[in-house]
Amino acid sequence: IFGSAATMAGLSNCDASTGHSVARLTLEAMVQHGIETLYCVPGVQNDNFFDVLFDHQDRLKPLQVRHEQSAAYMALGAALSTGKPQAFCVVPGPGMLNATAALCTAYSVGAPVF
Repeated sequence: IFGSAATMAGLSNCDASTGHSVARLTLEAMVQHGIETLYCVPGVQNDNFFDVLFDHQDRLKPLQVRHEQSAAYMALGAALSTGKPQAFCVVPGPGMLNATAALCTAYSVGAPVF
């Protein structure tokens, strides 16, 4: 199933064994939805995504912040002020837990945050 999704997205040369396929599909989805900036806290858990993002910085600009709440609230603020979809990326576990307040706020006000 995943292979056919990658082929439909024009990403048949992805390497599924390293997670680059999912990373590239995620990046493509963000770009297709008009997301131009990714507010992020990189970590070892999302290295595959940042490997792919490194080659596509002309399409999606990473903006590294120092704390997960900052990334999430910056995406929320940008979504509320522009009305356009915004995205943030943090590490799982405590990192995502730190971002949940902003994500819940985005959900409750209907802000387009990914």
